[in-house]
Amino acid sequence: MNFQQIVLVIISGLGIFHGFFFAVLLWTHKRFSNYPGSLLGILMILLSLRIGKSVVLEYAKNLELIYIYAGLCLLMLIGPLFYFYCKAIAQHKSKFSPKDYIHFLPAICFFLLGVFVRNQSIANISVISALIFFFIIYSHLLIYLLVSKFKIINLLQNNHQYKKVREWLNILFYGLTLIWITYVLNLFEDKVPYIVGPILYSLILYVITYLAILNKYLHAVSSLKNQFVGKDNEDIELLFSHIEHVIKEKNIFLNPDISLGMLSKIVKASPQKISFTINNKLGYNFNEFINRQRINQSLEIMKDPKSNLLTIAAISVDSGFNSLSSFNTAFKKFVGKTPSDYRNNLNRRYYSE
Repeated sequence: MNFQQIVLVIISGLGIFHGFFFAVLLWTHKRFSNYPGSLLGILMILLSLRIGKSVVLEYAKNLELIYIYAGLCLLMLIGPLFYFYCKAIAQHKSKFSPKDYIHFLPAICFFLLGVFVRNQSIANISVISALIFFFIIYSHLLIYLLVSKFKIINLLQNNHQYKKVREWLNILFYGLTLIWITYVLNLFEDKVPYIVGPILYSLILYVITYLAILNKYLHAVSSLKNQFVGKDNEDIELLFSHIEHVIKEKNIFLNPDISLGMLSKIVKASPQKISFTINNKLGYNFNEFINRQRINQSLEIMKDPKSNLLTIAAISVDSGFNSLSSFNTAFKKFVGKTPSDYRNNLNRRYYSE
């Protein structure tokens, strides 16, 4: 090993140590050792393991393929972890729900598949099969990154209180996206040296942690969470009762333009407190709460035989939706059928009786 290789190994090795140190800090520091901090710590560990695997692969001889395969499977954990980290911050979540674990099943299944497949079998797979495998792995990570960016991070931009938190999540997003690009470039090792990967991973970890400390991003995340932690249960119950009364009894959900900001003015509470209260009581966010009320309204409309005179579009408007497509999507999600199929089944039962 020449001097240049030694320097590269040192840089990468420090990246591994840096990632583990940052994770331990997140898990042990009183202010950061919460649900989002735990998720970020696990994410840092996975990135560190990826660096270690790449360094070993670059210089170790006759490395068993199962270890390379396991490193690829780790990629399928990074996307979901980042998604749930963003979600935990945006929705003030404090723990996993049972259905959340489903997001990690692909990584577990791929890893178990590799455990039961011999090294020789992995080595002899066709080029097409290998390309399909890499496409699934890389697409999986990219999809989670994009969903996190456009479904969660971008939705925080209208709230000044989330400004610093949004900056932090964007830094993580662009850092992980750059790592994803490096993974793809690793497929062209004849043009891009493989060792570039772990060096870039290390540099990204350095930059992320440096910015986190310099701009106190973790303190911003912690402060946002602490606004709602320890709230008196009686206060939460009272606020939730008020929210329910306004939304259900006064049929606020029928307003297609209803938003957290609008509701906050009505119930005299901040959007963040409303969001936290709904998540705390129901386990899902404000938008889902509103859509559930709207779908229940549409079901009540359809129970009336006279509703057959109405189009599905008219029912969606009468239920508070501002578009037929959003109504169809929400209805299918909560009922399991399209509005047309559901109404046809109702009619068949009605006439059979």
